[in-house]
Amino acid sequence: MAGFLHLFFCKARKAKEGTYLNIILRSHKWNKQTRRSPDSEMMIQVTYFGFLKSKLSKSSEAIRLLDGAKLRDLLLTLADRYGDHVETYVFDRVSSDVKGDIVVNVNDVPHRRIQGLETQLNEGDRVDLMPMFAGGG
Repeated sequence: MAGFLHLFFCKARKAKEGTYLNIILRSHKWNKQTRRSPDSEMMIQVTYFGFLKSKLSKSSEAIRLLDGAKLRDLLLTLADRYGDHVETYVFDRVSSDVKGDIVVNVNDVPHRRIQGLETQLNEGDRVDLMPMFAGGG
């Protein structure tokens, strides 16, 4: 088996443009620069502010998602992980929307100013979950 794999990869490196083997390799969309296949994972940094920080007992964490995940996928992952805390205060699964008194920033930009819940996330992005603050005198 090892000999077969060695032979396959040797031929794959020598495949000429337009050949069947080259087309198969390109259709797999292997990214040479990052050495990641399409189903690889990425890390997103999530920061919690205000009462969310105390409800979840953490100020930030790294969340692993599949490449190509959107903001909606992240919020669903958090809802699965933290249940009622996220569903009550942050994200409503039924309406599939962010609660009105939460600000969600992706790399310091409010999600509603970019593509909303369809915002594409990338490796190393920062997502902030901030309750709106009230106060004054």
